Amino acid sequence: MELNEYPRPANDTGIGVHWTVGYAAAVGLSKIREIWIPELKAMGVKWVKVFNHDGALDFCELLLAEG
Repeated sequence: MELNEYPRPANDTGIGVHWTVGYAAAVGLSKIREIWIPELKAMGVKWVKVFNHDGALDFCELLLAEG
């Protein structure tokens, strides 16, 4: 599959990060929602690579819900 064939998020900026702030279960989704989601939005981040760890699925669902 070519890069241009992958599905893209709405209003894609092409900006992404590898999530290394901490495991979602350890940091807590409420702290991520209050502190980190606004930071990601302010930086124009639309892509987040997440390690498969405890809480990763809930974290990904939060990211998708927040757009």
